[in-house]
This record gives sequence, C-alpha cells and structure tokens, in this order.
Amino acid sequence: MKALGFRRLLLFTVPLLLVVTGWLVLGQNKVDSRILHYVIDDLQHKHGPKDLLLGSSSVEFLPHESGILCGSWLNRGIGQSQLADVIRYLRWSPLSISPSRIFIYAAENDLSFGLEVATTMKHYQQLVDTLRQRFPSSLIHIVAIKPSPARAQDWGIYSQFNHQMELWARQQEKLEFYRPEWQSPKHEVAVFREDGIHLTPYGYSLLIHGINSTCAVS
Repeated sequence: MKALGFRRLLLFTVPLLLVVTGWLVLGQNKVDSRILHYVIDDLQHKHGPKDLLLGSSSVEFLPHESGILCGSWLNRGIGQSQLADVIRYLRWSPLSISPSRIFIYAAENDLSFGLEVATTMKHYQQLVDTLRQRFPSSLIHIVAIKPSPARAQDWGIYSQFNHQMELWARQQEKLEFYRPEWQSPKHEVAVFREDGIHLTPYGYSLLIHGINSTCAVS
C-alpha cells in the first residue's frame, strides 16, 4: 500500500514539477502561459464527462452562456495559438475526459503567420492523429477558416486550405467538416468586431450553430 501511495504521489509530482519549470522558462509568452494554465488545471481537477473545444481565440472567447444545445463542454481554446501549440497542450496535459465530440477551430493563425497550405494541412493531420490516439471513440468536427476582414489578403489561401481540408475530411472516419455561412443574409448584422478578426455575438451564433450541428451526428 505504501509503494502504491508513493507511486501515485510520484505520478502527480513529476508532471507538476515539469509544469512549474515550464512556467518559469516560458511564462512570459501568452500562448505558453495559457497552455501551462490548462495543464495545471487538468492536473488538479478531474473534469468528468465532457466534450472538448479546441483551437485559437475564436474558441477561447466563446461566451459562457453560449446556447450550446448538447453535451458538457470543456473549453481549451488558446488565443494566438497555432496548430503546433494545440498539439503541445494535448501532449503535456493529463486530461482525464472521454469526449464523444471534439470541436476544432484552428489554422487561421498558421496561414496568416506565413505557413504554407501544405505545411498547415500536415500539422492539422498531426493534430487529428494525436486526438485519435488519445480519444479513439470521439467524433471530430472541424470548422472552416472564417474570412476575417483584417486578413483579406489571406482569403485566397484560406479558401484553398478549406477546400483541401474538406476533401481530406470526406475520406476520414469519425471526422466532419463544417463550413458556416459567415455572412449575415442581408449583410445588416456584423459578424466581426472592429478589429476585423474576432467574432461579434452574431458571429458566435454562427459558430455555435456549427457546434449544435454535432448533436445530431454524434
């Protein structure tokens, strides 16, 4: 019994020391700070039966009273993150959930920060592979990149990426691709905030519609 207790203590202490060390080394970086915050939270708490939200700031800033119609969701959005950061979180975290649904909005930053479409596709596929290894029974839902007005110069790249991702998703099991209608019907309601990147409440209603669409297929 003593040996078992020591083993449990060791399993908790070693990751915690690694996290604290990482915090001291990387804590000045906002992305790394957010990852470490999540890892510490995952070490300290068992989150119970929850579905999983992953991605960049569009996920992180999802309103708490969001109107999601199914599931109990754990939000692990990381502002300013790229796909490699999301993968790093999953590899560091002892996350103890078994999500039936995983919803992802990611890759906009990767492409806008200069990564090529082929490289971004490869990183996205690595993320999906990581999720499948960790949560083999989960259904994964991927959202198309939105046409952020402040990044209009990248719209062609976004369109190319969305097309390739949709074709790839069709060939995969337990993988759905969702393309929201990012424009309001009469162009009277703003989808994006003044910064031209982040979503307004109406914009979030479109994203949440995508999350709710997972209810029917899960």
